Parts: sequence; structure tokens; C-alpha cells
Amino acid sequence: FIRYYGWVPSECNCTDQQESSTSLLSSSSLSNNNKTNRGRARHLVRNYKLSKDAHGVKHHGATFATTTHQNTQIAKLTALDSILYSLTQQVFAQQLEDIETEYQVQLCNEF
Repeated sequence: FIRYYGWVPSECNCTDQQESSTSLLSSSSLSNNNKTNRGRARHLVRNYKLSKDAHGVKHHGATFATTTHQNTQIAKLTALDSILYSLTQQVFAQQLEDIETEYQVQLCNEF
């Protein structure tokens, strides 16, 4: 949004507020290199709530038998997905840092 429109909505600008304990960005590392921005490391908080985030889909993985071939394919996909996820976390952290530097703001940690 900020990159597209070129301005920071007031709801996103927390420059003058103290950092929240339930932050999007906190003291744990977001990427493997523990890159920090203004003395704080980046970390994405995972607030997964089964009732909300499962979108009504019932878990049935334990009742589905997979073949050896399927297990191998799932393992390959999981490994590749982990790499992609790690890279996107690093890109996200860099984009946040770039926006905060460019616009001289502290983006809010909660949304």
C-alpha cells in the first residue's frame, strides 16, 4: 500500500508510540542473518487461531494414508517451500526497513 500510493496512513504510523509486546516485529529473528533495524531484530509473529485461520476446513490428515512416492514428493515440496518462505521473510524485513528509512516512520507492529 505505502509503495503503491506513496504515503503512510496514520493507522500505520507508530513513530511516537512505544513498541507493543504483541508486535509484528520483535526481538526474535525474522531471517537467518538476524538483521536489525534501529536496534531491533525483525520477527513475524504467528498468531494462528484454528477457528479463524482454518476457514472451517476440518483436519483429516491423520486419516489419509500416503504412498512412499507421495511422502517423497511431499518432503521435496516441503524443503523447497521452506527455502521460499525463508527468502520471502528476508525480503519482507528488507522492504519494511526500506519503507521506514525512506518515510522516516516507525511502522505499527499490530494491524
